[in-house]
Amino acid sequence: MLLDILDTFDVSKFRIRRQDPIARQQRVASVDVKQHRKTHDSIPQRVLLTLEEVPKWYDINPFILTGYRHQTNSLLGCLASWTYLHNESGNIYSHLIPAVAAIFGHRLLYNYLRTEYANLRDKDWTIISLQLWAALACMSTSTMYHTMICHSPKVKHNCLMYDYVGILAVMLGNFISGIYFGFYCEPRLRLTYWILVTSMSLATGVVMLNRRFHGPKWRRFRMNCFLLTGFFASAPMVHGTIRWGREFVRKTGVRYYLLEILCILIGCFFYERRLPERLFPGRFDIWWHSHTIWHVFVVLGVGMHLVGTLTALDYDYHYRSVCYA
Repeated sequence: MLLDILDTFDVSKFRIRRQDPIARQQRVASVDVKQHRKTHDSIPQRVLLTLEEVPKWYDINPFILTGYRHQTNSLLGCLASWTYLHNESGNIYSHLIPAVAAIFGHRLLYNYLRTEYANLRDKDWTIISLQLWAALACMSTSTMYHTMICHSPKVKHNCLMYDYVGILAVMLGNFISGIYFGFYCEPRLRLTYWILVTSMSLATGVVMLNRRFHGPKWRRFRMNCFLLTGFFASAPMVHGTIRWGREFVRKTGVRYYLLEILCILIGCFFYERRLPERLFPGRFDIWWHSHTIWHVFVVLGVGMHLVGTLTALDYDYHYRSVCYA
């Protein structure tokens, strides 16, 4: 039976179709291109670049030799870099975590102050809240900048401008709160210092946002502008100390403001000298290079200022009842 079936089977009707090798290669190449585009748009390239491979517009540190991200041209690609290590990971998380803490801490601090100070005035809380939101603005814009550095030249530049604005915001927020509680019973003097400090901060902002002063050549100049603004704003603290003596220093949080200044100066030293990576190129590519250390000291400085503000609030609430009422 089987032999009869095979005898009647016409093999000539069935031909094996050979695939054109050129057409096959074209189809494979087309699939590879589509897959590459899909990967480029949605999934980050996790193969990091060395210093010699990064684009010229990239924000580089000559002593950080590896760990640079590919240009993504994608918001999702930049955000996805939060999930793997690169040389901006420390810079991102050193301000992202405090930013999240500031959001949740805002409400917790409000509840604590309302419980601790039954007659807390709304404008006192407004000043403290302003300080917290200014700190949040600084941490958020910094996180955004270090996340988006690898997007494209234009986006990187725009985010850098936001970063500068965030730095000025936290400086101005700290100045306003320190002057407010330090000169609690001196409204005219307080207003005068507010106007002077705000004017100085705005002038610094104009300089920082000017394209002429961008780039590595003006790096030290930009840092000195911020430091000059900070030292200028410390004039009210010196004035109060001369006028009211040690009592002013002890009761209005000046000692914490001095610690804040110390933190900023230490951070600036590491940032400007690019330590420790200058001494050990390549060893601190991912963690604890100078910019991350600078971020940590900025956070410590913000924390010191908040403690100083709360110290001054406690003194004003309990011992300046004449002008507090």
